[in-house]
Amino acid sequence: WLESFLFCNSEETRELVASVLGQIALDMTRDQASGIITRMLSLDKDESASVEQRQGCLLALGYLAASAAKHLEDSMRSAVVARLFEAMGDSKRIEIATSACRAIGLVGLDGALPVPEGAMEEDGKGAVEGGVTVMHIVSRLGSILSGKEKESKVYD
Repeated sequence: WLESFLFCNSEETRELVASVLGQIALDMTRDQASGIITRMLSLDKDESASVEQRQGCLLALGYLAASAAKHLEDSMRSAVVARLFEAMGDSKRIEIATSACRAIGLVGLDGALPVPEGAMEEDGKGAVEGGVTVMHIVSRLGSILSGKEKESKVYD
């Protein structure tokens, strides 16, 4: 029943419900937490998902991965961070990129992000073969903040 509020029109309500899910995750088993995260990952990748649904999913992923960290395997937390990283750059909507940045911050709030550190290449990009690194995330955030990312459309 919380899911209907997670995808509602009010941004504040989505944030609050995602936070409540994170608190509930503290008492979940590994299978329960993994199941909800898997559902949020699949809903976020749905091409027909509304901005509200995507934003709710991203915020929920951040709160869930942060709160249920002790219950989750590193591979699940890494998958969440990788999806959030993709959402930071793939979106044409500023709301999605903002939610993805916030969610990554939540995941890293109580400890290191579950991805390798990586190294800086000469061009300033994070480098590692086969995946997201902390340096990739820092580089993407730097690009967003400096305005080098593509202009985001607030409305289509």
